[in-house]
Amino acid sequence: MVELLLLLGLLVGPVLALALLVGLLEETGLVAKPGEGDPERLRWLRDLFDEEGEGAAR
Repeated sequence: MVELLLLLGLLVGPVLALALLVGLLEETGLVAKPGEGDPERLRWLRDLFDEEGEGAAR
């Protein structure tokens, strides 16, 4: 019985972790949600660096 629970945990654990990671990335805007192709989703990253590639915070 214990072996069955361990096997179930090994199968469900990684799937749950992946689902939570994808959800977190979607909420932070690092990954676009399905059907939502927002070209400005990484605007904060472009704002962090100027055109020369140097950090904006000096």
